[in-house]
Amino acid sequence: MQRKSREEDYLRLRRELQAGVIRPVYLFCGPEDFLMEEALREVAGHLLPGEEMAAGCHFVDGEATDIMEVLALADTPSLFTAGRLLVVRKAPYFDKGRALAAEAGERLLAAKESQGTSIIFCAPEAVPAHKITKALAAAGAVYRFAPLGQAALRAWLAARAAACGKRFAPGALQAFLTRVGTDLRTLASELDKLATYSGTRRDLTEDDVRAVTARTLQDDIFALIDAAVDGRTAQAFAILKDLLAAGEPPVKILSMLGRKFRLLGEAKDLLAGGRSDLAAALKIHPYAAQKLARQAQKTAEARLRRAVELLVRCELDLKRGRIDPVLALETLVAALGVKTDASG
Repeated sequence: MQRKSREEDYLRLRRELQAGVIRPVYLFCGPEDFLMEEALREVAGHLLPGEEMAAGCHFVDGEATDIMEVLALADTPSLFTAGRLLVVRKAPYFDKGRALAAEAGERLLAAKESQGTSIIFCAPEAVPAHKITKALAAAGAVYRFAPLGQAALRAWLAARAAACGKRFAPGALQAFLTRVGTDLRTLASELDKLATYSGTRRDLTEDDVRAVTARTLQDDIFALIDAAVDGRTAQAFAILKDLLAAGEPPVKILSMLGRKFRLLGEAKDLLAGGRSDLAAALKIHPYAAQKLARQAQKTAEARLRRAVELLVRCELDLKRGRIDPVLALETLVAALGVKTDASG
């Protein structure tokens, strides 16, 4: 039986808010700050509708404020609004090795059952074993905002486009991700531009994407590697020419090529050893990990070894001043495209 995928916490929060569930205490944690900021706005919008938001929403610096001060602020009723929202940014109270005083812990646990003021603690991470974190998690009040995997990222973009009355035509969503990357803040901004550019049309096409967005350097490097190792040398040269014409320094291009090929080598070793969690193992974005996995699976081991040897030789020649940087890159691209008996 196929295992049901876990619901993303930002979607769980949205579903709860739409059902009218507003918690007295929230713990928001994780590295995806754009999703966290959107979640903050959604809670504030449900708790403090219209003009009440400005008067009823208060922000506190957690690093400069003791937890007891935060709880005292939460106990202070608002004179202007029925509800009140206290947002504690950079909350350090749930960090590893940090223990709350007994009184603070008791008051915080009591606050999660109270009504009136809602508190949102925002932290980069929260230790699951922390006593208070455990209690909040048991109540469903912990929401982790992690980088979205490929399927979740596509769903997030499709939903965001639908909210603008738009939808991606076949191939347009992949083209959009390829050109813009995976940073949610940038994706949201570029999608707004794309929606405006398309005017009254509902469908967002690949032509729209190409007209509005610019490719990222990382994606051009991936495309350059793909073309070079696949033997599409003319295409690889065209990509390299575009990169140089755009003002990218040859040494930077070479450095990124070296990093990508080393990641490919590590990915192949991990996949051969039965590891599939490349994102965690290599500390890269899940979407980038999936692209890397596809590239690793289609790149022969011998061809990869030869690419790394060529890169090392090229870097040494550059450091010793034996070759012009642009000529070094052109020679490297040409050499990568040459098939040998060993590389297949």
